[in-house]
Amino acid sequence: MVTDKALWLADFLYRKKKATREQIEKAWEKSNISYGKRLGRRTFQETRNKVERLFDINIDYNAKTHEYYFEDPEIFQENSIRNWLLKTLSVSNLLQRYRTMQERILLEEPAYGYFYLPDILEAMEISAKIELSYHPFNDNKYTTLFSPYCLKVFKQRWYVLGFSSRHQQIRTFSFDRIEDIALTEEAFSIPKDFNQHSYFNNCYGITYSPHLELEIIVFKVNSRQIPYFRTRPIHHSQTEIKEGIFQIKAYLSYELIQELLSYGSNIEVFSPTSVRIKIKEEAMKMIEMYQTKLP
Repeated sequence: MVTDKALWLADFLYRKKKATREQIEKAWEKSNISYGKRLGRRTFQETRNKVERLFDINIDYNAKTHEYYFEDPEIFQENSIRNWLLKTLSVSNLLQRYRTMQERILLEEPAYGYFYLPDILEAMEISAKIELSYHPFNDNKYTTLFSPYCLKVFKQRWYVLGFSSRHQQIRTFSFDRIEDIALTEEAFSIPKDFNQHSYFNNCYGITYSPHLELEIIVFKVNSRQIPYFRTRPIHHSQTEIKEGIFQIKAYLSYELIQELLSYGSNIEVFSPTSVRIKIKEEAMKMIEMYQTKLP
């Protein structure tokens, strides 16, 4: 299928950055989808066109070096929708080809609530407000007229961010707590000063509130865990200031405290003192709870 070839070519150029036809053909012949057949000129052009349509990008050609490359080198940058789409489609395509191995591949569940995606994406595309029926975990169900600005996935959950008429402010709603959605004919427009990337830039997860404090949190990591933290940062702002000592700059939210606590004794928060105290208080509560005899 042309799609198989398109995914292969997109992934190859993404990893290689630049490549000549000769390099592409040699890599193609070694791949597990070539079946020993050459990537002819016509097939290559069809595949190139398919990649450009599939990901809405351009593959340029340098006549001097005879190399093909993506017009925008940052097109598949981490956390971009194209990067997510490329990886998701590539894995899906690969699993389809090796479906006889499905009993030996253990997967996590996809992000919850994805069945609301079509309705919300349609509302976002035509800038139409939606009637949102929502049932929080610890509160009564309610309905609000909602203007969806953007979507976000965090820890296998879909979230939609936008303006809620009930709350008269920007709110984030979890898909798995939505009970019903109805598209309305009332239009909305995103404020010119709103940018979803800036909005979430200093957040850990999906929690944002004007009262949250922006903190520079410094913590030490157990030597055995250092490689893990280097390859899987807690937050995009994470830097290693000394061997095994990291820092992040983020709003101090409940989710962030829970994330730091989840590593147990493998990390120690140095500063700020307020965060260190919060971690200590939670640790003491756990000790007290486990010292109590079971009924």
